Amino acid sequence: MEQGGRRYSDRELRSILGLAIDIDRRNKDDAGLSTGLSASEVESIAQDIGIGSEVIRRAIGEYERQRSDRIARVLLGEPIQLVEELTVDRSLTAEEVLAHLARPARMRMGLSVSVTPQGGQSRIRVTDRPYGPAGGIFGGLVGGLGIGAGLGVGLGVGIAVLGSPLFIAVVPLGFIAFSYALARRIYRVVVRARRRFVRELIDRVRESVASAH
Repeated sequence: MEQGGRRYSDRELRSILGLAIDIDRRNKDDAGLSTGLSASEVESIAQDIGIGSEVIRRAIGEYERQRSDRIARVLLGEPIQLVEELTVDRSLTAEEVLAHLARPARMRMGLSVSVTPQGGQSRIRVTDRPYGPAGGIFGGLVGGLGIGAGLGVGLGVGIAVLGSPLFIAVVPLGFIAFSYALARRIYRVVVRARRRFVRELIDRVRESVASAH
């Protein structure tokens, strides 16, 4: 990028764009206008500085995935989407990549493989979405143990035995807190195991593609 013979590095360009966005936001705030850009507006700006639509759409997708992961880490202790990528010096299709995987891996629930051609190379992306385990663990423990058992014990003992409104209120909350903490711990163990599995798949594809040369 030039201005009077001056060229800006990628790092400087990012800083300049950040400042421009900040100045634009302040101007809109002062004028009482709404701030923020739609995805199409972001694409248009990117094209003006030489960034292709496909690249910006990929960046938006990655940003949204990271945002979802941050929320999931706060609530669940681990993300709800595991992604590993590999670039190989061959042109491959998703079917060819799947052929390098064992049948149990291809049949695994929540696992998907995508391949993006890049000028003679292929970017392989393996994604695992443990939605099922997340729903089962948190729904079963928090819903069954926390709410179900907590209310049962709290109401049963609190009313029939102790006649204590405080016991009725505190015991279910204690059960829910305990079951939620237990669910987070179990979910972390499950996700770490699935993360190892996805990384092993990527390693297997790397080795298989290399040996096929």
